[in-house]
Amino acid sequence: MKISVFALLTAVSCALVTSCYPPAPPTPSSAPVTSAPNEQQVINDEGQRQLEAARQNMGLESQFPDYQQPAPNQPTVNRGGTVTYPYATKVPNRPGFVFNPYTQNQVDVRGIPSGTLVLDPNDNNTANKFRVP
Repeated sequence: MKISVFALLTAVSCALVTSCYPPAPPTPSSAPVTSAPNEQQVINDEGQRQLEAARQNMGLESQFPDYQQPAPNQPTVNRGGTVTYPYATKVPNRPGFVFNPYTQNQVDVRGIPSGTLVLDPNDNNTANKFRVP
């Protein structure tokens, strides 16, 4: 009988001690989610202009005064000196055809592997190389 009373007193005292501790703070994984992770935001023209202005104010122009933003669809030179060329976009409903990113002409790239650097045969500027998507 004395052993069961001792066990009961021990259990009650443990319950009282543990009930005095505050609850654990929530972990980051249990924090409420405010938006869906795959949700995309749509920005209008004015919002895009504000975003570009903010990027320019805090971007590379302040750190590197002689930095210039590359023109759209132009090759860019990376820090290692390698040149990165733009990818063409596929022509809808015409497999094997892409739009030249410089002139927007349709180019036949059937049989050319993805990622290959090509020239538009109808483009006189030989610097306008692009990659097959």
